[in-house]
Amino acid sequence: MKRLSKAVQDRVGRKGPPLLQDEHVPTSDDNSAHSSLQLVLVLKQNGVGEICRTIKAEIDTIWAVQSAFKTLASVGHFYFSCGETVFSVNPADGFYDSDGLLLALFALKKFPHHREHKHDQQAAWYALALLNALTTSDWYHIQLIGTVFSHRGVPLIARAIAMHVQVEEIALEGFQLLERIATVSQFFAVINRNHVLELAYHALSLYK
Repeated sequence: MKRLSKAVQDRVGRKGPPLLQDEHVPTSDDNSAHSSLQLVLVLKQNGVGEICRTIKAEIDTIWAVQSAFKTLASVGHFYFSCGETVFSVNPADGFYDSDGLLLALFALKKFPHHREHKHDQQAAWYALALLNALTTSDWYHIQLIGTVFSHRGVPLIARAIAMHVQVEEIALEGFQLLERIATVSQFFAVINRNHVLELAYHALSLYK
């Protein structure tokens, strides 16, 4: 019996190779990558489009818009920047196809001037965070965002920051967004016309 026990011990790794090689044991990184892949697949199939359709249907309901933008912003940095490593096309295309960009801009326009919600900070924060997440995408999408922003976006973003400049999260998301837009030289003029530099100095004086 002792000889059998020794043989078993030798077989499972005391003297011979282990039954399962270390490189075959899933690591925490492997598990994380698998979870990320599953999330991207779900979002690509129906998640983003369904959320955007919900925003359209409930655009007059502030809490629904807040929740939807919060969800998109929470997954945005992962979905739009990392998802391209999984698919041959950038998954952010699904967001644009669902009019998500226009919805976020519309929220920035609608709620700061709504009588009941003009002081609401969450809608502005979530919309800015979502747009900021989109700018982690490729150069084509930055150009697309900038083109839309040159007509409507930059004024709306600057106005949202100005109304809530005392809210650190809004100031941070908004200025990061404008910084990325400013990397495209053709948008310098519209940024200057909307006094973004003066607004940045004002924020600097508040947070120094």
